[in-house]
Amino acid sequence: MSISESQLVELLQETEEKGMDYLYNRYSSALYGIILRIIGEEEISREVLQDVFLRIIDRIEAYDPKKGRLFTWMLVIARNLAIDKTRSKEMSQARQSDIIGDNVYKLDSQTTEMKIDDIG
Repeated sequence: MSISESQLVELLQETEEKGMDYLYNRYSSALYGIILRIIGEEEISREVLQDVFLRIIDRIEAYDPKKGRLFTWMLVIARNLAIDKTRSKEMSQARQSDIIGDNVYKLDSQTTEMKIDDIG
């Protein structure tokens, strides 16, 4: 099935399931790839992808074909939401937890090595 860009926009504006299905099937891989490249974590990237589709559907009335292609408009939404997520408190706390976990592992490894050296 092939739908033109203008037909897709019209279907989305009318909240037709056919349009939403086509949107997801046609664009999810490309949008996910951009999001994953920015965020770097699959689970969080999938969550952001869902947010992107909700935002696209919610703001489809704001899309203006005179200003650019639909795909470009969607990429900007995906990029912005991914960047916002990386700046979020949730991502900051996750990074701090990873750093603490790495440091604990390093300290534990060093302590184990010291004990082995003391025995020998």
